Order: sequence, then C-alpha cells, then structure tokens
Amino acid sequence: PLKNLPHPFLLKTATNFISKVSPGANVVVHTDRPHVEAPLGGTSQVVRGDEPGNEPNIACRTIAEDCSVLGGIFEKGNVSASRRKRLLSNPAKCEGYAFDTETVFTFEFYQNLFDAQTYSLDLGFAKIGCSNVLNGQPIQWLGKMKDGRYLWSFQIWHEKLLDASRT
Repeated sequence: PLKNLPHPFLLKTATNFISKVSPGANVVVHTDRPHVEAPLGGTSQVVRGDEPGNEPNIACRTIAEDCSVLGGIFEKGNVSASRRKRLLSNPAKCEGYAFDTETVFTFEFYQNLFDAQTYSLDLGFAKIGCSNVLNGQPIQWLGKMKDGRYLWSFQIWHEKLLDASRT
C-alpha cells in the first residue's frame, strides 16, 4: 500500500490529468495493490506491425506508424498516431482489435511526467516525490495481458527508496 499520499485535492487533480492524457487509464490508489492501467495501443507514441524479417531497425531515430495489420479502420494505413491513440485509448472502441503472435509489433514509448533522476512525478503545477509515497517499493512498469501473462516487466529503483524503507 501507498503511504504519505499528497493532499486529496492534489491527488484528484493528478488523476484527472492522467485521465485526460490517456482517457482509457484506470488509476487505483486507495488499495493494497495500487496501480495505473492503460490500453497499450492508446499510450504508445508509435505502433507498427510487420511480417517477420520486415520489421524496422529499432536503432534508427524514427519509426513510421503503420497499424494496417490491425485491419478495420486501420487497414488502409492512413490513420495518424494521434487518431490511433484516441481510438485505442477507449476500451469500448479497442475491443475489436488484437495483437497477433505472427506479426512483429514495434512500440515506441516515452513520457515526460516521471523524472527518474529525482524519482518524482512532475505534473507541471506540482512535483510529487515518489520514494516516501511508495514506502520503499520500486515503480513497476509493465505490459500485461488480460489473462495475467506478462509481456514485459521492469522495476525502477532509486537510492531514495532505501532511505524511505528505513523510516
């Protein structure tokens, strides 16, 4: 569980902000298992699907959006990343699309809210230190299937977590 949460007004403002940035996000704070869930297709800056062997070089500076393999509205390949994000961040609208296991999918993610150097969330109007709130636990960033299987899981640690766990 989280502890030392910011003032309820600030917490509500932050969760509303997250909901505006990612409309399909589900922010659960007051529980033994706090978490933020958001649809993968709606939070990625770039998504593309390719046949094995035709995938892009992930070391290049730019990867072109191409979701035509998803079919439906994406089939002609003329849906912009911003429109894809709007569509696939809505759980009701993304229900009809799936990522198959025969296609090589490339996702590009970045965010500007979490500052790993200071281990804090910078919301623009307030900076929230994460170490005391997390009670010595690392931030976990993961991709997970509805059935519970993990696509990936990273823990983000900081030396401040050691100090927080001792208090």
